[in-house]
Amino acid sequence: MSVALCGVIFCFVLSMVFGQAGPRGGINGTVSNRAVGKLLDGASVTITELDLTEQTDNTGRFRFVGVPSGEYTVVASYTGLDADRRTVTVAPGATATVNFDLTSEVYLLSDFIVEGVREGNAAAITSQRNADSVKHVVSMDAFGNLANDNTGELLLRLPGIAGQHDLDGNISEVHVRGTPSNLNMVMVDGNLMASNFGDSRSFALRSISGALFDEIEVTKAPTPDLPADSIGGAINLKSASPLDRKADRHVQYSASFRWAPRWVENVPIAYDHPIHPTLKLNWQQVFSVFGGERNLGLTFSTFYSENASGGFTGTYLYQNTLNRHAYLYDYQSRDIYNNRKQKSVSLKLDYRLSPSTTVNFNVLLNQDDQPTNYWYIGRAVTSQTVATLDANGQPTGSGAILPDYTDDVTHVRPINNSRYILTSQLIGFLDEQINFNASAKHQFDRLTINYNAAYSQSHSTLNTGEHGDRAGGGNFTAEVRGIGWTVDRSASEEYPSWTQTAGSDISDPYVYTPGTMTRRNNTKNIDILTAKADVKYDLPTEHSANVKSGVSYRQQELRRLNADRRWNPVGAAAGSLASLVDLDHIAHSEEERIGKQLPFIDPGAIVADITDNPSRWTEDLYYSTSRTLIGNDRVKEGVFAGYVQGQLTFGKLKGITGVRYERTEVDSSGYVPSPVLSTTAQRNADPVGWGIRDYDNYVQIEGAYDQWFPGIYLTYSIRKNLLLRANWSNSIGRPSFTKLVPSFSVNENTNVVTVNNAGLGPQTSENWDVGIEYYFEPVGLLSANVFRKNMKDFIVTGIVGIVGTGADNGFDGDYAGYDLQTTFNGGEAKIEGFELAYQQRFEFLPAPFSGLSAFINYTHLRTSGDYGETSTAPRSTTDVLNFIPEAINAGLTYTYRGFGARVMWNKTGRFLNTYNANPSQLRYTLEREMWDASLSYRFNRRYTIFVDVRNITNAPRSWERAAGVTNAYIFFTAVNFGIKGEF
Repeated sequence: MSVALCGVIFCFVLSMVFGQAGPRGGINGTVSNRAVGKLLDGASVTITELDLTEQTDNTGRFRFVGVPSGEYTVVASYTGLDADRRTVTVAPGATATVNFDLTSEVYLLSDFIVEGVREGNAAAITSQRNADSVKHVVSMDAFGNLANDNTGELLLRLPGIAGQHDLDGNISEVHVRGTPSNLNMVMVDGNLMASNFGDSRSFALRSISGALFDEIEVTKAPTPDLPADSIGGAINLKSASPLDRKADRHVQYSASFRWAPRWVENVPIAYDHPIHPTLKLNWQQVFSVFGGERNLGLTFSTFYSENASGGFTGTYLYQNTLNRHAYLYDYQSRDIYNNRKQKSVSLKLDYRLSPSTTVNFNVLLNQDDQPTNYWYIGRAVTSQTVATLDANGQPTGSGAILPDYTDDVTHVRPINNSRYILTSQLIGFLDEQINFNASAKHQFDRLTINYNAAYSQSHSTLNTGEHGDRAGGGNFTAEVRGIGWTVDRSASEEYPSWTQTAGSDISDPYVYTPGTMTRRNNTKNIDILTAKADVKYDLPTEHSANVKSGVSYRQQELRRLNADRRWNPVGAAAGSLASLVDLDHIAHSEEERIGKQLPFIDPGAIVADITDNPSRWTEDLYYSTSRTLIGNDRVKEGVFAGYVQGQLTFGKLKGITGVRYERTEVDSSGYVPSPVLSTTAQRNADPVGWGIRDYDNYVQIEGAYDQWFPGIYLTYSIRKNLLLRANWSNSIGRPSFTKLVPSFSVNENTNVVTVNNAGLGPQTSENWDVGIEYYFEPVGLLSANVFRKNMKDFIVTGIVGIVGTGADNGFDGDYAGYDLQTTFNGGEAKIEGFELAYQQRFEFLPAPFSGLSAFINYTHLRTSGDYGETSTAPRSTTDVLNFIPEAINAGLTYTYRGFGARVMWNKTGRFLNTYNANPSQLRYTLEREMWDASLSYRFNRRYTIFVDVRNITNAPRSWERAAGVTNAYIFFTAVNFGIKGEF
């Protein structure tokens, strides 16, 4: 912190010393886009004679201070608009004002003047061009309508980023430059946002609507004034200010519907609820209050959507071998149907208190509700044993697999371990988020002061769909044993053919033996409190230079509670619950493929039966008692930070250097199991008492560490529109909160005691970036970036010593001589890669081709190192977990008069998603290509109709091991249609 405090004092001293200079003048004003009436953020304004350049702020304002008296030529320029120049006279001690209204020939030739994709892309390119380090910026409307306005769908199109889909087909998280989401940061207007993924430090992008924001920026080389916990990159969702508009009011609306047409493949339950809405409204208003002029801006945004999605998942497990000639012993087919309801409301106030002071307040309320997430799973599973044949060719013994299996076909015998299991699951999820942000900016002649306070909360409830009068469901299983079957994958690896050949008919509900009923009831609260202040002083030197310093504090707290319960059927006789089966209520996609109806029981019917017929069920009280303790934990993390950095522009070269200091303090607590647990007989005799005695062991642990983060950032203007960047930075990835909570376990077979380590330090990365960027008109960019990350201090689990003797050995004298295993930091690796990107509008072509625009980007990565696994051979690109080595994006857009069309393509390379020391069990996600398309027609600026088709080819996400495809996730093609406009 002393570094930042010294920097702040230094800035004030400079302001006092240089503030005594003789009377000089200044130049200020605004830059706007005349056609769409918007004040421009990041426009370049240059005083030609002094070779001084400034950029406008987010309200389109610029100012030069300390300008000698005289006559000057001032030039304003902005991507996609024609530059304008004015002659300005500055009197001694006076400030001259000049305002620029830029335009372009494209607007003079257009039939419609409407702010849209062109302006959004121009703003994003301008922001990227003015950045202090390597950064990619994209406007929210850059690629048209987003599926459910999911920001992940937009990030997926950027260089260096690959997306991960959830089981609903949504982009739930992204990887940046080969690093998983828990090593990256997601912020809203510069502040970390809480998420229901927070215990792993990942962010659930699907839970926040992109309709609330204006653009996204991804900083890949953090400067000292940014938090350091972003090894891959920091993603910042930025909201717009109404003060950047010349009009007093601006309203945008959209109403669309997601449709599951019957001529598109889907799960049966989706056809019963084929249409669901997405509605959004954004209202911006500017007022003149308290004697000021256009000094109060209000933004109100609201969003509602029902993202109903169905999917099919096939899971297939093979013999442990590296050969494709392997039998298939576990076959699962799963239908998923989920209607995710999302509600968001945002209110933002921007108030210009005086010409030098602006204050901002922003409140965002968001709710991600999944009240009825249905899973219906049919599973055929048997032992991994091959039968032997007698002299007559007949199988003998208990072998499950007939030895005549081939690469594609497996025959399974009807032995006792050959089972068909039905699982019915109804779960619910509710995430309620609150975000509040207050900030102020004071702009004096050379001194700028910013301070900010923010609070973010995510309150998640993981239940079984109960709400109001709805009792909800849970997870229920039933099985039948002694069946035989044949599975054949010769026609399709994603949809193998499964046929029952022996045993009881799996469509008969009376042959199934009921299993357990489990109901989850968990809560997860994440609270983030942030406070920070920055001071920047512009030095009165011949060349543009400034010094900046700041301090910050961030407290992040996770609290988890668990109240899961489960019941066992009394007697569990086959067919005892057959009366609860309703074949007309539940349809499964597997039924059509195998020609049989599967007798699933709705989990809600089981809940009702437990209430109505309690004698048929007994609750596992030991389980519910122990879960209330073992699932109750807390972690609080405080990060104190300070930094100082300086910037100097000398001719064509701009340089920034500085250092950041962060101290992290961790305090965690929770319950751990007793060294010796109760016996089954004891639990049966007193389940509640022994549940408490076994797990009521409260533990609190603390830890702390310090880190320094120096950096150097150079930008050289080879030509006006050609930039060369070279950055050196340092960053970290803090351990997930789940690794910081107290834990304890004992393996009596290996004599190993395992505990968590609250003092676990972060993973670190030294980052090198070199890039070249060429900006051209109209609204075009060609860039190439090469980077390397030298990472070390991975989180490793291993033996660190031997448990000592005596009562003070940490385990009340028990386990003397056992190996002590915990998590610690160790190992190293490097990531190298390059990113290529191109985008352009072809307005220079003759009509009707002038409405064409295109983009394409390519990312290639490679890695090597031990990744903390020092006992194994070094890993490379293909055997590092969740390292996505290749991604390609391309798109083509065409507009002519009111007509618009767009097609986009995304390809994600093959990567390892499950690591195992046994090579036959390494599991890879296969390469996947997705095509999206859209059509639209704009009648005028108030009304545009559109239709979007997502995943046109119904491309699955498939996983494979050496023996073949093990998982196939089919998300199905989705159709959206609607109307949007502005006024």
